Amino acid sequence: MPRVLQELDVPIVLACPGKMTASLREYSVSEAVSTLRVQTMAHHARSVYLGHDDDCFHYFAKGVGWCLAPGWHFNLGSTGILPSWAAERERDMAFRLRAIGIECPEPIAIYRYQSIPAANRLECTPASAVADLDGSPARPSLYVYRHRRRYRLADIPLAPPSLKAQLRQEYWVTLRRLRDSILRLQAAGGHDYSLSLHNVWDDGSRVDFEYVHLGAFPHPNSQLSQRARDWQDKEWLGFRCLAFELADLVGVEAEARLIEELTAPSVNGYDLS
Repeated sequence: MPRVLQELDVPIVLACPGKMTASLREYSVSEAVSTLRVQTMAHHARSVYLGHDDDCFHYFAKGVGWCLAPGWHFNLGSTGILPSWAAERERDMAFRLRAIGIECPEPIAIYRYQSIPAANRLECTPASAVADLDGSPARPSLYVYRHRRRYRLADIPLAPPSLKAQLRQEYWVTLRRLRDSILRLQAAGGHDYSLSLHNVWDDGSRVDFEYVHLGAFPHPNSQLSQRARDWQDKEWLGFRCLAFELADLVGVEAEARLIEELTAPSVNGYDLS
């Protein structure tokens, strides 16, 4: 059972508390979900930290409403829900990425909401009435997963100082691990639209996959399933930006030439010509 931390403002109403997806191992997240206590970092938007178990796995949940303001306030066009298609894609993509040697979190469960708090937090909206950004039924979900790492690279300013010192020492190792995952993903005909400091753990492994495209598992958004070469170029550019940002965050004085060589597609077996 994950250890619980800071209290969440709003109740979470689930369709089937304690029931896991059939294809997953039998885990039990707290039955008392209406009083779920979590730890959150505002810049992760709709994700929260649930705690850790005795085996040093850290547990997270995605789809809890925007953490940028108290409660489920409207922000960026939605209330911070996670549509069912995105939750299922996160789960399925995690299994597929792990199968091709890309380290990423282990899916634990997908819960279906019966209702979500309205923007004023005084009443609830039936889940069946909640629409996705395109107007289709969203079927709001809560996706629970676990990983060996606690912090993402974007957490560095808020994480313990020891993490910053560690990443300063392991800067190049972290980037090479991330580069390897890019090579593996693109060799499988894939790309990651959302590669950034927010979607990489502090050891260079990845998180958040609803916008990852894989050759054998195309993205439902036709734009992300076409012109794969262009999206792969964008991923390498995102990797280069991430490398410079990380160097600045942890205080690494690296030559720009070395970062550019490490993050150049032609150097890493991906021909731009």
